[in-house]
Amino acid sequence: MKFLKPIVSFRKALPITFFFALFSIFLGGLFYLAFRPKTLVVFGWIEGLGLVDEVNTLRDFFAPSLTFFPSWVIFSSPHALWTFSLTLFLALPFWGDVPWKSSKKIWLLIPLFISVGMEISQIFGLKGDFDIIDLIAIFVGYGVAFGYLIVMGVFDERFHPSNY
Repeated sequence: MKFLKPIVSFRKALPITFFFALFSIFLGGLFYLAFRPKTLVVFGWIEGLGLVDEVNTLRDFFAPSLTFFPSWVIFSSPHALWTFSLTLFLALPFWGDVPWKSSKKIWLLIPLFISVGMEISQIFGLKGDFDIIDLIAIFVGYGVAFGYLIVMGVFDERFHPSNY
């Protein structure tokens, strides 16, 4: 998109993007640990790490806020957040002067394929339950990430870091 100018310089864009990617993983993980049923695989990992008491304390702390969130936030927003995060993480190498820069749009389809593939595979027996709301959340997370990258100038060569 040639008509947009990035809202921040290249030097500021990388740490901001890295922060957004990490924060979205953190927030998605927080929703899982605080609100999701303890039958999920991640809680077996928590038990293996010996962190059951800490997670139970976290769950007790957030329990009163459970009634404030609609079910789609609790059950589907982690998918959107993780797709958003993976898209941003995979975009980070494309801000430099790299030989694979011309294939960035193909590389940036990977998070969408992984996320959609994991959700659709639940129809065919992968652990979990297929949910169309999860699929919509995945596309929203990907769309927001892609829009963010457009605004930050990742796809516009005029704003390549070598031009600063």
